Amino acid sequence: MGKGLIITLIIVILLIAGGTFAYFKLSQKTGCEVYPDQIPSDGSSMSKDSCYYTQAKTLNDASQCDEIEGTQWADSCYSELAISLQQDSLCSKVKESTKISDCYQGLAEATRNPSYCSYIPTLSAKDNCYAVLAGTLPDITVCDYIENSAQKENCKKFL
Repeated sequence: MGKGLIITLIIVILLIAGGTFAYFKLSQKTGCEVYPDQIPSDGSSMSKDSCYYTQAKTLNDASQCDEIEGTQWADSCYSELAISLQQDSLCSKVKESTKISDCYQGLAEATRNPSYCSYIPTLSAKDNCYAVLAGTLPDITVCDYIENSAQKENCKKFL
């Protein structure tokens, strides 16, 4: 009985020690979680969002963008990865209108594919995308997609 009691006590002590270790290990912050939510005013550290942004770009991993809470950081993250990875589905995760336009125009330029300009929500930005791409390719037929007649004519004259 004495030997059984000692073994039982050892098992209980090991379970308590293991549980305590696991609790403290799980409660510790790792990776980007160690950074504050906002960049300190003295600029001494990065924020969680800027950390996830940097990891996403470094690893070419859009799942890191999903962890970003701030719209500005998240939009930049998705947009830049959409262009570098040439994945149009990432542009659909961008929320701010100007960034959406930048995303699809960047994708159109990177892939040399004017069809991405059609996803741009504002007419003026869409026409600008076609004009830029027409000059980049160069391909005068891309000017035909421009809806503003004056801009369409200027596009054709330029080429």
